[in-house]
Amino acid sequence: MKPHILYAAYRGNAAAGSIYAWDLRGPLNTPTDIFRVPCRNASRTNQRLHFDLDITGRWLATGDHDGNIATFGLNESETDLEHTSEDPTEDRQVIEHQPTICFKAHDGMNFFSRLASWH
Repeated sequence: MKPHILYAAYRGNAAAGSIYAWDLRGPLNTPTDIFRVPCRNASRTNQRLHFDLDITGRWLATGDHDGNIATFGLNESETDLEHTSEDPTEDRQVIEHQPTICFKAHDGMNFFSRLASWH
């Protein structure tokens, strides 16, 4: 677990539903990591972007209203201030990540319409 990393979701047009990470021990003018979700169609909705971290801090997961799930391996995101620069005020390079796994969880099944036809 890395308590010094702050994650935030952004759904603006340019970000298209990306999740950003900042290392709170250094300058906050640019994020350290951007997690891009290629299966998300953010332009179709004004829905909030939700995500979660597992209890060990190794996985970040997010989904959308179409049933797409994307997970990112956070161990692949090893941006650590001790390894990037001697000067903590120096801007760091932003690392962009693609999902480790991206899959469709459901295909829009409507349970209640089937119940209505059983009467």
